[in-house]
Amino acid sequence: MDLCSDILQLRYQLETNLFLKIPKNEYLIILLDSIDQLETDAYDCEWLPIFFSKNVKCIVSTLPDHGDILSNFEIIIYYDPSWIENTQHLLVLVPPFEASTVDSVFNDWRVWVWVRLQI
Repeated sequence: MDLCSDILQLRYQLETNLFLKIPKNEYLIILLDSIDQLETDAYDCEWLPIFFSKNVKCIVSTLPDHGDILSNFEIIIYYDPSWIENTQHLLVLVPPFEASTVDSVFNDWRVWVWVRLQI
């Protein structure tokens, strides 16, 4: 893959070179976590690939009400809630954790860290 001078060229390279080179019997999973923490000029999501082979999956996480990222992403993937049977696989909204879940995860993590420090 060539060095890309801009973000749209990078997206094109991913779609036309890398994604097509994944063997049909293998999978590529791309995880982009917390894209709301990117620079604000990336909130338009135009840097995200539009076309994926069936064996390439992209998981994107963002805060739902931050910088219109979610609505920009919906535009990029042509998400249409009125056509839900054809687009429901494209977007899965995950509700925020309950406060008790956050506490439980944090406490479990603290115990894990404490145990690791004792080793």
